[in-house]
Amino acid sequence: MKKILLIILVSCTMMFSCKKTKPVKETNEQTTLPFTIATFCDEKTIDTMQWVQDIKDGKTECQLYKGATLTMFSSDKGNIFCLGNNASSIGVCNDILYDCSGNKLGNLPGGKVDEIFYSTYSKVKIIWQKE
Repeated sequence: MKKILLIILVSCTMMFSCKKTKPVKETNEQTTLPFTIATFCDEKTIDTMQWVQDIKDGKTECQLYKGATLTMFSSDKGNIFCLGNNASSIGVCNDILYDCSGNKLGNLPGGKVDEIFYSTYSKVKIIWQKE
């Protein structure tokens, strides 16, 4: 009887211990991000930026796998960079967003790069891809 009671107690605890996540805000028929993009950088200077070189050299907090890409998205709102590392099984190492200074802005939730950036930004350029 004690075993059955213990199993029920553990099952109930596990069912109610999950944390609900907040949905991504949506406005103007576009998914918005939890920060403002207001940085502009010159495309000609990207290869000389130290943080870009560090990513190319693999000096990141995440293991970069074959096919990882650093993509720059540009519009009249500014530039944003996305480090896509889809072969990684660690969620915090996928779709990492950076501003022009190399400041980490966060991660894009749930692989929404296509939905948000390709439809919002007028210019898309893959800066680097790991071979």
